[in-house]
Amino acid sequence: MAKEVILPRQGNTVESCVILEWKKNEGNKVKKGEVL
Repeated sequence: MAKEVILPRQGNTVESCVILEWKKNEGNKVKKGEVL
């Protein structure tokens, strides 16, 4: 099931970000505050 991930604000002029590396695999359980 897809979930929205909210990224920290990067600045007033940044409109998009690219995620370079995931620390969790698809299907892993994730708790609030964990690194993805």
